[in-house]
Parts: sequence; C-alpha cells; structure tokens
Amino acid sequence: MLSDGKGFVYSTKTSETTVRYDLSLPALLKGASYSVLVNTYVTDQEKSYIIYGDESKLSFTYVPICSIPKNVQISEVDQDHFAIAWAGRPAIPGDVEYKIRYRDSQTKAAWIESTTTVGNSVRISGTNIYSQNLEIEICKVCYWEDGSIILSDWVKVPLSSPETPTLPPFICGAVYNYNAVSCSPALPNSSHPSLIYIGGFPIEVQTISFVESYWSGTGLAPLPFGNGTLVKVEWQNVRINSSFQVCSGEVTGVSDNPANYPNLNPGPAAFGGEICIPIPSTPGFDSAGIHNVTGLPWDPRGFGPTGLYVKQPPYPGYQTGFPYDSTMIYDPNGFDEDGIHAITGTLFNPQGCNANGVDSLGQPCNPITDPYAWMNPSGGSSTQEGLQFAGEVKDTIGSLLQSILTTLNNQAQDSLVFIPEYLTPSFRSFDPLCG
Repeated sequence: MLSDGKGFVYSTKTSETTVRYDLSLPALLKGASYSVLVNTYVTDQEKSYIIYGDESKLSFTYVPICSIPKNVQISEVDQDHFAIAWAGRPAIPGDVEYKIRYRDSQTKAAWIESTTTVGNSVRISGTNIYSQNLEIEICKVCYWEDGSIILSDWVKVPLSSPETPTLPPFICGAVYNYNAVSCSPALPNSSHPSLIYIGGFPIEVQTISFVESYWSGTGLAPLPFGNGTLVKVEWQNVRINSSFQVCSGEVTGVSDNPANYPNLNPGPAAFGGEICIPIPSTPGFDSAGIHNVTGLPWDPRGFGPTGLYVKQPPYPGYQTGFPYDSTMIYDPNGFDEDGIHAITGTLFNPQGCNANGVDSLGQPCNPITDPYAWMNPSGGSSTQEGLQFAGEVKDTIGSLLQSILTTLNNQAQDSLVFIPEYLTPSFRSFDPLCG
C-alpha cells in the first residue's frame, strides 16, 4: 500500500516479490512525502492470517529522475545534414521531449540547440558532420503532473570516424588489370558510404548525393606512389553497386587543366618508372658509388664509399695550393668518416663539439673551424673567408704584382747600364798609374 499524508494513493495484491510503479499508476508529486506498507497474507490448510508490516513501513520523499536517452546513434549522414536516433519513450509534446545540441569541437563555439517534440529521431540540416569536427549531445526533457520540468544528463553522441582508404598491394613496375563490375545489386539510395571504389582505387568520400538512380560527389583517392599522396576527385551521375564499386561512369581528378585528368577507362594501367622508385630505408651508396641522399659520390659529410674525404671542392673557395689533407682521411674540420677528430682522437674536437654539431651534454654546437686548421694547431691558420677572398683576388693581385716587379726589374737594368758609362772616363785617367 502506498499512502501520503492525506490517505491511500495506491494499493495492490500480488504473489510476486516485487512491484513496479510506473507512469500508468497515479502520478506522484515532486517533493511530496509517501510511505509504503507491505502486509503479508498467509494461507494454509488450517487457517489464513495477515502479518502486518507497520514496523517495517518505508517512508520517502519523491524526487523524480529524468532518465537519459538510450542507444543514441548517428542514423544518417549527408553533405548538408545528419540524423540522430535513440531508443526509449518517443517524444510527445508536453510529456517527454528531447533536446539536441552541437558545436565545433575545436573552436568550442556556442552550442546550436534544437528541440524534438515527436518521435525517436531528428534530422539536423545545414551542416556537415565530419568536415566541421562536430561534437553532438542529447538530453531528455521530462514533464511532471505538477507542471515541473526536469532535464536528464546530457549524453554525448558517439561519432565514428570515416574509414581511411588503403590501396591494394601494388607492386612497383607491375601491370595492374582491373575488370568491369556489375551494377546489380545497386547501392540503396539511402546509403551514405564513407568509402567507394573504382578500378581497385579506394576513394574517401567527402560529399555524396543520390538523384534518380545516379550518384554524384567528391572525395580523396590515394596514389600508388608518393608516400601516401592523395588526389582530390569528383564524380557526376555514376552508378554504384552494393559493394560500393563504381560500376558505370567516371571518376576524374580535380585539376585546373582537363588535359591532366587521368584516363580511367578499363585498362591495363602500368605503374613504374621513376615515380615508383622506393625511398631507401637507410642511407648508403649504390653499386655505382652514388649516395642515395646526396645523389653524389659522397655522403652528406663529404666521405665516399671507401671512407676517404672526396668532396669537391673540399670547401667553398678552395683552389690549388690552399690548405688540404692529401691523405683524404679527415674533412676540413678534422673529423674522419667515423667522426673521430685528428687532434683529440675522440668524437669531439678541442672545442668539445662532434661532427654532427652536438656537444657531450647533447646541446647544439658549431663543429665548423677554419679549413684544415687542425693540421697546424700551434701556428696561425687561414680562415675560410680569407681563403675564399684570396681565390677571388688572386688573378688581380698577381697581375698587379707582376707589373710592379717588371717595372722594378727594368729600372735596375737601366741603372746597371748607366753606371759603367758614367765611370769609364775616370777609370781611364787612372790607367798610367795602374800601368
């Protein structure tokens, strides 16, 4: 028996051990106090009696709870709308309603909210659920007999991310044959696929629409080369079967120049050549002695496949006669192929920097010194800038010095000729004395 301060509200008799009090029974008032009394009726062959439950009477104050929507899911997605469906009591005006709100999950802009008063689903128009990174929530609105309104907790609507397209296993240089596919059975016009296929190529659908047996839309298709390169594509009035394969029509690459559109007619399509050369997993030299990073006969530090420093020129501004290690064991900064320095015999130069520009503490440093200064550690050295400048002015200064030396030489020769002629008469006057 259920009673309030005014008397009995509801009573029933049952052989079950539980009783469910639902909306079909007299409404309870929010904030009102009630008590529940359970009497036990005992009947056997000899007698019947009642065990009254006054001592175990349960008292409570009714505070209604509005339960959350259950099994909420995205039931439909298109380029300009999406739909949400849920289980439970359908919305009825003034009885149970549902609020839906959504916003951009990155900018956290103000919520856009709407209310559903009929049914267990709602369609939201004017937005793209994936391109705008939406977050969506729903709650139930409960109306009680006393006129009060209670909202349930907000429930986040789960969003499934579109599938990421992956290519079939193309083999570099191989010929890939693709065949025409049947259009039967056709893809249902209410479908909203996240992936479709044409000629073996998967296409990540961005927008798609259906009009009178034909599909149109845009998407992204991966290429069998270029480290995951995607090309934007579009299709107009194509047919798609239930396996999400384009069975009639064309998918074209979006380009400013129609001449660049790929030819997707049934083929074979050959993939190979330079565009299909795989990137080496580790740096190194090929059989011709060319390094796969620099494309030259030396690695990024200037060392060749035999471990000698073969970079040419060995440093900017180098000319014949400038400082150079003829053994080619060390680079201009004094490091060998393994990064061992010529002076210290360790991975670090006298300034504490290694060949890769990192010191012993892992901090960045500058390993570049004056070219081959390590060959003359106790004496002066020529800076790279000085050597480069010397190379630039060598011809000019050489010509100038040659002109000066030629002039000095000519003057000296003239003096040697002049002096004997000037002294000859004097020497002649001394001849008798010397005779």
